[in-house]
Amino acid sequence: MSRNVHLQPGPAFSSRESTPSATALISQAMSDKWPSRSGSRPSHKSVCRQQGITLVGALFIIIVMALLGTGLLQLMATSQQSVSQELTSTRAYFAAQSALQWGMYQASFASATGSHTLSFNYQGLVNTSAAITLNAENIAGADYYQINSDGRYGSTGDREFSHRKLLLRFRP
Repeated sequence: MSRNVHLQPGPAFSSRESTPSATALISQAMSDKWPSRSGSRPSHKSVCRQQGITLVGALFIIIVMALLGTGLLQLMATSQQSVSQELTSTRAYFAAQSALQWGMYQASFASATGSHTLSFNYQGLVNTSAAITLNAENIAGADYYQINSDGRYGSTGDREFSHRKLLLRFRP
């Protein structure tokens, strides 16, 4: 038993309402996706124009990111230099402070006066020195000492050179 079935184009369902054909559905979907003046797909020129704006946007983002990176590198370099200067200045200050304490000891127990130069080679004060001047004064019958201290880190031509001056006047 063999049967011959003949298919005819038309709606898949038989109902009172007519169903749109597949071609009509596809063209409707295309016109919804790409609206244009004529209701069909856009021309090749408009698609190319839209792709060009992406390139401009990408270049803009790359340039902005490069500028931000350059700015951050300069900020880091400046910060590093600032920290280095603070460290050398602190070392010079502590060299001057140490020289003041040494001068107080000399003035109090050895009654020393004059100019002295101290070099420090201890951990934390390597490459530092201090020049001090001890002067004795008698004011209203009381002995006073004045100590001028100049703490230095590095040498004068060095990029990291720092010096700090301190003055102390005391009565032993």
